[in-house]
Amino acid sequence: MGKNVAHQIVELLEKANIKRVYEVTGDNLNFFNIAVKQSDKIDWVHVRHEEAGHKNS
Repeated sequence: MGKNVAHQIVELLEKANIKRVYEVTGDNLNFFNIAVKQSDKIDWVHVRHEEAGHKNS
């Protein structure tokens, strides 16, 4: 079985040296959430609202 689009995106993020992803969960993001959680290079951080995912600096 080939890779789905979510796994391909995660591979691109890994190559770009992204270390963490802040995400709001939802049906549309389930495949991406799974792909990020399977990555050993990117940390998945759940946020309850998109405003909680930004860095204050």
